Amino acid sequence: MRVQWMAFVVMPLALVLAACNGNEREADTGMPTPRDGNEVVGRNVASLLPTGWVGTPVSFGTPETPRATLVRFWTDTCRFCERSLPEIEALRERYRARGFETVGVYHPKPARDVDKDTVRAAAERLGYTGLLALDPYWASLRAIWPERSRATSSSFLLDRSGVVRYVHPGPEFVGDDLAQLERAINALLASTPAAEAGASDM
Repeated sequence: MRVQWMAFVVMPLALVLAACNGNEREADTGMPTPRDGNEVVGRNVASLLPTGWVGTPVSFGTPETPRATLVRFWTDTCRFCERSLPEIEALRERYRARGFETVGVYHPKPARDVDKDTVRAAAERLGYTGLLALDPYWASLRAIWPERSRATSSSFLLDRSGVVRYVHPGPEFVGDDLAQLERAINALLASTPAAEAGASDM
């Protein structure tokens, strides 16, 4: 009976403390806590991004690197991607002048080789005209988030060094999810280089 009573008290207390730690982190950095994928935050994934680009690639760690880059995995047979790509395009237009860029990483279902022109046409048909990369056999997605258990249409907000600062686990940007992502973008665009360096040590 005593063990059951202690579990009844300790478990809610642990949940409260975890929530407080997340709120404290957000208060310190302005960066919201993702609802899933927090284990990826703080990981440098620049070397894990695809090597196949449709056009000019993003080079991380240089003075020319955007202050914030949203990497979104998508495919043209996904209804969630169909609804999300126009939102990503709108974010790109809204924040690009402040140093924000987007990369749509195409991962076909089923995994297979794909033609760059076909991918570009599919992206434009869905309303996205930003940077594109190819992950035909999902190697980059699996390397960036090996613990992923949900949608493949995940998004990662990277700083100019290639460190993940926020994760949207997918599958679609709607309502609060989109508002949280915008908060994360604004927080990263407003952060100082010292704050970005500290985030990579988490």
